[in-house]
Amino acid sequence: MPGTQLNNYDLVVEFSEDAFNDLLSAFFDTISPIGDILHTISGGVIPAGDPFVLTVSFDVPTDVPLPPGTRDTLDIRMTLGTNGSVGTLRFVARVDVNHTSLAGQQIDLVQLDLSTSGLLYTQVNLFGILNSTNGALNGPLNALNHIPLLPVPVNRTSSSPTEIIAADMRIIDDTSGSDLDDSALLLTFGGDAPGNRDGFTQGLVPAGDRGAIGVSFDWICNIIRPQIASGLSVPASDFAAPCHLNTTINLPGDHNPQLTALDLTLINGAIGVSASVGASDTGWNASATVGGSILIAIQNGNLVVTSNIADPQISVNLDWWVWLASAVVGAIIGGIIAGVVGAIIGAIVVPLVVWIASNIINGIIQNVANQIVNALRQLNLNVNIPAIGVNIVFQDINIDDVVIGTEVQFVDNAPIRSQGELTVYDGQRVDLDNGSVGSSSLTGADLAWTGVSPLGVLKTLCCDILARTGSTVFDLTRSQLYRLYYENGVTIPESELGTWSGGQFLPSDLVYAVETDEGRFSIVQVVDAQVIRPENAQDKTAAPSPSPARTTGRTAAAARIMAGNQNGFQQPTGLIVLRYRTFEKPLPRVSTVGGSVGVSPVFQAGTLVVGADVPVEKANFVPTVLSVTGQASTMNPGTWTVTNPVKNPKHATVRALTPGIQVHGYKWSINGDLLAGPEGSVKVDGKTVSYKISGDAIHVVHESASDLSFQVGVTAIAKDGTQHSVLTCVETGGETSVTSIATATWPVFQKTFLQTFGVIDP
Repeated sequence: MPGTQLNNYDLVVEFSEDAFNDLLSAFFDTISPIGDILHTISGGVIPAGDPFVLTVSFDVPTDVPLPPGTRDTLDIRMTLGTNGSVGTLRFVARVDVNHTSLAGQQIDLVQLDLSTSGLLYTQVNLFGILNSTNGALNGPLNALNHIPLLPVPVNRTSSSPTEIIAADMRIIDDTSGSDLDDSALLLTFGGDAPGNRDGFTQGLVPAGDRGAIGVSFDWICNIIRPQIASGLSVPASDFAAPCHLNTTINLPGDHNPQLTALDLTLINGAIGVSASVGASDTGWNASATVGGSILIAIQNGNLVVTSNIADPQISVNLDWWVWLASAVVGAIIGGIIAGVVGAIIGAIVVPLVVWIASNIINGIIQNVANQIVNALRQLNLNVNIPAIGVNIVFQDINIDDVVIGTEVQFVDNAPIRSQGELTVYDGQRVDLDNGSVGSSSLTGADLAWTGVSPLGVLKTLCCDILARTGSTVFDLTRSQLYRLYYENGVTIPESELGTWSGGQFLPSDLVYAVETDEGRFSIVQVVDAQVIRPENAQDKTAAPSPSPARTTGRTAAAARIMAGNQNGFQQPTGLIVLRYRTFEKPLPRVSTVGGSVGVSPVFQAGTLVVGADVPVEKANFVPTVLSVTGQASTMNPGTWTVTNPVKNPKHATVRALTPGIQVHGYKWSINGDLLAGPEGSVKVDGKTVSYKISGDAIHVVHESASDLSFQVGVTAIAKDGTQHSVLTCVETGGETSVTSIATATWPVFQKTFLQTFGVIDP
């Protein structure tokens, strides 16, 4: 039954425990470093930048004392130091939703409550230094007050089915054998009421996946109904919930065509469409009913909507005199009526179902999907909270209600010390802290490439430790590197790095993590290898040719290394190309979030209809691409798009992030001019910019008719007197051209369909 899986919420976004590991690891690594807390409570014994491994459990713990009826908790545990060498900590805290407003925007802020009422249990054991339960860790965590998890922009008074009016969060502790624990972000849109949050007892995310988005079929229909009504030029009241035509609609054309029935339902995991069309003229009437299914699939991370149309069911009724006449001239009259009925089916019924499936629903699904993803990706911009960025990629889909599998990635902002690609010859060493390559005398080297191909070896040096990730994913965050198990004295054989085939190296692309001799974490990956023979090395400065699939700007680097190589290439010489990225240590610094306000299409149900609110001449029609045989692969003639200017906001909020700094105060400036007082105004290019400062954040706004760009500067003054500064470019006002997918009215679509395909033979 539709609605049961989502407990009558319109949209449910679920994240796995693994996804939350990334989110909270990034927070405690880059925004409020746990190392600073440990450094303080250990009396300075624990270094501020010590690594940690964080794990989150959605199970309500039973091994620690908690208030009766406790639920919606995160049980967070950390092992401290490389491979857990320093100690462990654990804390249990509630998740709640703060319904608030930030920088003029209504926000439902999902947060981890670390206040005295939300923090339920703490334990920290720093080996040989401190062992405390509900003691030493409480104060520092209480001082954080809360950790923002997901800020959701809302419009609480909206009646539009495309605007969120309320957000809630449920931490699902599945006590069944399936153990599908999830965190569920529960969204309600305009025109609906919140569902039953207590009804969630099992998550939607399949075991091994990281996220899922559940979409209510009734909510989809709330958006579809006004869109179809606008396309048919009838009031939305002609359709009853969820998607049922409750009247007869006259259609343009000969022989008095009418749409007599239209229903959208869920059938066996697909959206079913049933449409009936009638026609009549002197002495006869005919009707045709056709069904179809609308399938939603994932291709290359995008939602793709296709339709299948069943054979039409035809009924023809003739008046008595027509029957009598047919006895005399039956072939003539029968042929005429058959032709008319065929034209009705081929020119109206079939394209009508295609219009609903390929134009109306496809456009709506794409607009809604884009709106969901854009909203989630931009959650942390221009509000006074340091949330972590969220990326969502569609993976798979199943309709019950509609459940879309997703890959969820949280992106932190750990600074990068050094990165690039290095060409390393036999016998050379690499310093990952600065990207230097040299001989065995290179000071501070971390890795060495030794031996002779194909028996070369990449090995760590005495002060470095290495972890095998077992993966080819290079774009890992610093906090993800903390979780790996590191060993010293590691040697990686060339056969593990790749294989040779016909003189060409085929890299395995395996990724490794290294903790350098200076305590930084680095990602490394061998992306190419070559052997240069003396007969090919007459010109020492000539760079080797990389494998065809790996051709990049690295040949110049190879030439520089080769020019300085001392072996004269009297023997075959091997090389590897090493891709690397080294993160900076968690040092005291200041950075900012916010500053530029992105705009994206805001889809409203019943709008962006070509031939209704959008003139045909203002829309861009993109025909369906023909296959190599010259035939269209779909019965959809094409897609309409509309480009409109969107006003950029004239305001922005910038917040200072100060990991590792015990802040005494802040100094703010605009274009280098120090700001006096908590609020006021300054002139920028002759235009007035008003500002309001609230500690670590500043809100700026202007009323100029044109766009305005300026620099906002902040200096964080530490308690020890040191100062840390950063500049942020703020761009406000003006317009941005935004292109949106549009739908077409039935007359516009029918005309285009017939021009493209002609009358379909039933």
